[in-house]
Amino acid sequence: MKILTIFLAIFLTINVFAQSEKNLTSAVQNYKKALNSGNPGLVESAIFHAAKFKLFFPERDTECLKKCLAKLAKNGENDTLSYKAYLANQILTQPNLFINIEKKNYKDSQAFFRMIAAELQSQLLADK
Repeated sequence: MKILTIFLAIFLTINVFAQSEKNLTSAVQNYKKALNSGNPGLVESAIFHAAKFKLFFPERDTECLKKCLAKLAKNGENDTLSYKAYLANQILTQPNLFINIEKKNYKDSQAFFRMIAAELQSQLLADK
């Protein structure tokens, strides 16, 4: 099962960087399937990659991912998944808050989500 999870994560990552229209459309569908998989490791990886996808392609329609992430944020299997889903959903819902985030191939999901949380916090504090 671990090999399948790693394979799917690699496959999802490849789809993010292949920029043909067909690949971009299938990437969104792949993320949706992974978010709904029920496998916590796969779900966590899909949350990370869906958030990165929106950073790279803010113009893409990700409405189906927003719904999945909102559901996970509310009913995630554990607090970590719920929190990461919440942060990723903020990127999909309000991509303009994250325009200052550098677009690069983030590999460390923990550092990525810490960065997103810090950016969100600074944006919210700036609004006060």
